[in-house]
Amino acid sequence: MTERKNGHLLAIIRALLFHHNVPRHYWGKAALTATTLINRLPYKTLESQSPIQLLMSHFHDFHVTSNWQSKIFGCMAYVHIPTANRGKLDPRALKCVFIGYSSTQKGYRCYHPPLKKYFVSADVTFAENESYFRSSTILEQNQTLINRDSSFLPDPNLL
Repeated sequence: MTERKNGHLLAIIRALLFHHNVPRHYWGKAALTATTLINRLPYKTLESQSPIQLLMSHFHDFHVTSNWQSKIFGCMAYVHIPTANRGKLDPRALKCVFIGYSSTQKGYRCYHPPLKKYFVSADVTFAENESYFRSSTILEQNQTLINRDSSFLPDPNLL
């Protein structure tokens, strides 16, 4: 049972990373997001309830920090910059990558790689069809794996 759940979690993590070409070093954020999503999905074995709903029904003091809409991991996210923190001619939003949901605050977790800064905000505009990372990032990672381990290469005798 544990191996199946672990396999399920790894499959979701891989899907989150590959869908928008998210670099492998974001695997921890993908794992947290996958766990959050799994805990909010209804299960047939739980009578079509999610684990979160079941916890809330048994423990009345248990509360969820936010009721957010699910978004696509790794998509482009524009975090609104409050008026007090910007000038007249400054941008109104900061282009970030969506990396999950906050477990302690209401809002979405976004990361701005050039500043190496995380933001938690509910005031985010998502471009879910756009990836923050260019598609060659995954290709570069795969090429590194192939160069490191020649067992990925096909046997020339078979060609």
